Amino acid sequence: QLRWEAEVVEYVQCLWEKSRPRSKKIEPTDKLGINVPLLGPRFVPPSYLHIQKRAGLGHRVLEPMTQYIKPLNVIHPFYYPQLATCPRCGSDKETSWEGWTSTGARELHGLICEETALGAQLRCNICKESAKMKKGNTKNTPGDDDAGAQASETADLEGGIPIFFYRCALTRDLFDLLVEMRPSTTSAGLEERIRQLHLLEHKRRMLEYLEVAGDPLGYADKSISGEMITEVFLNVSARTRKGESEGYLKTLSAICGSLDNTFKAASKATLTNRDRQKSKELRGGILSVLNEDNQIIAWTQTNAEITELLQGLKRRHNILNVPQPKMMVADNCCQVRNAVTSAMPETDSKLDVWHFSAR
Repeated sequence: QLRWEAEVVEYVQCLWEKSRPRSKKIEPTDKLGINVPLLGPRFVPPSYLHIQKRAGLGHRVLEPMTQYIKPLNVIHPFYYPQLATCPRCGSDKETSWEGWTSTGARELHGLICEETALGAQLRCNICKESAKMKKGNTKNTPGDDDAGAQASETADLEGGIPIFFYRCALTRDLFDLLVEMRPSTTSAGLEERIRQLHLLEHKRRMLEYLEVAGDPLGYADKSISGEMITEVFLNVSARTRKGESEGYLKTLSAICGSLDNTFKAASKATLTNRDRQKSKELRGGILSVLNEDNQIIAWTQTNAEITELLQGLKRRHNILNVPQPKMMVADNCCQVRNAVTSAMPETDSKLDVWHFSAR
């Protein structure tokens, strides 16, 4: 693995030296020749077919351990020139690239197999001057463990750049899968599916090496854990979807509101511990308020105070400068009438049509 990474570093460094601008004030004049292969930024180890077809090489040089070499994702200004901005102060004028990260490649969780990532160091002269009195570190390394490698700085970048968290890093494909699939399944279930994908990829590589009688190394790949899946999804939700949902919810109002208790949705909200034991926290269900467009404009736990929920809805109507709801319908209007009258004196409480016809 280290030899593979060293060869990739030499290749990328060669491309960078041939094409990089000598000054920020002028455009790069040295272009790569047509005979120079342009590979990356994700480098995949050569397969057994490449080794077999090379001149002078045969079956005698094939080794089973070749399939354990992990792909290497290179985060370098040659591929991502937009990273030349300091993640701490936001400056792009007093920055310069200074060699590779000294900590080596970092483990990267992938969708079908584990990968690695290696970044270059970015030096900011502005942060350097401000850190002299603090005796701090002046190097920001994309792909390293510092604050510049957090997902909040890299999640919005384009080009397939891996996502880096403090405890882990993962490829863009796996990140997109977790964000889209996590609401429809549990973290433990998604962890098992990803593990099966890793195992399937391992077996597929074994089929490419039919000449080998046995594999003394065995399968030892370790995919992303369910705990890490939960942490990634909660991080994304807290930074993006939570704020968007709260902002959109505050713009909704109602002419006729409907109070309804939902137990089916509450039963899906389960927590899984380390022993794979599930527990339900929302035992009483969820109380939702819907408007005439069938949009949820407010919700709370069933065992909470309905009056507080309706008072918050009343304040929202006042802030939006819209009339208060004309009526609130529910399947138990007799039980919620006092709460509706207390919070919204000008709003009537009625029985919904379905229960009215059933009576």
